[in-house]
Amino acid sequence: MNRTTPASAAFAALTLTLAGAHAAAQPSAQPAPAPISQPAADVPAPKVIVANYIKAIGGADALRAPTSRTDTGTVEMIGTTGEFVTQSAAPDKRVITIKLGEAGELIQGFDGTTGWDISPQGQRVLAGDELAYRARNSDFTRPLSLESKHDLRSLGVVERDGKKCYKVGATPAATPVAADKPTEIIFYFDVESGLLVGQTLTRPTPQGPMEVDTSYADYKKFGDVLIPTTTSSKVMGGIQTIKTTKVEFNAVAPTAFDLPATIKEKLKK
Repeated sequence: MNRTTPASAAFAALTLTLAGAHAAAQPSAQPAPAPISQPAADVPAPKVIVANYIKAIGGADALRAPTSRTDTGTVEMIGTTGEFVTQSAAPDKRVITIKLGEAGELIQGFDGTTGWDISPQGQRVLAGDELAYRARNSDFTRPLSLESKHDLRSLGVVERDGKKCYKVGATPAATPVAADKPTEIIFYFDVESGLLVGQTLTRPTPQGPMEVDTSYADYKKFGDVLIPTTTSSKVMGGIQTIKTTKVEFNAVAPTAFDLPATIKEKLKK
């Protein structure tokens, strides 16, 4: 039986994607975003807010142009700084490698069908809600599917991270592999720039459902797309900070998503 340690639990909570960014431990208490009085007629429909977000980060054509992407940078969590590499490819493949000092190395993968984790605690093949969550977050052009794959609703205007934001609820479509209907994700889009400022969600983990509150900042242009280079998540009573230093397009080998031998062995059992 695998032991649950602070490092393994933190690894399980780590999220490097939009939905990202996606237990008994909960994030530290924090005030809810303050509502701002604004006539309902002045709040755009959710699909308009999402369309403005896609336009703000470069547009649909720019998001569809590359077929693969590699992100590299640093991770700070549980008092340790490490490194990450995320390799992703259209339509829905992704492998994340996280090296976190003495805590060890974690590999999270999805090849379009199978989701897996390899860590110092062992190997896992994902199923149920965890597999559905991994699949959703491996969508290579996920901003473009926010409307088509979610039930969206406008929740008004709030103050978030010092910005006036549209608050949008997004319930992912149910999938055959998920045990329950996915819980609603809350997105916060900057009224002025259209950019995604943050999100809150409940993420399935081996330790149970985990609340994650993530902020996105320091957008920079890589190729023709704006990407947040600082991602901070409040989870398990602490803060995990991810800083992206490099993004490269169309340089991922197809073999990057091959199932590791240990995962293939597990699938045979």
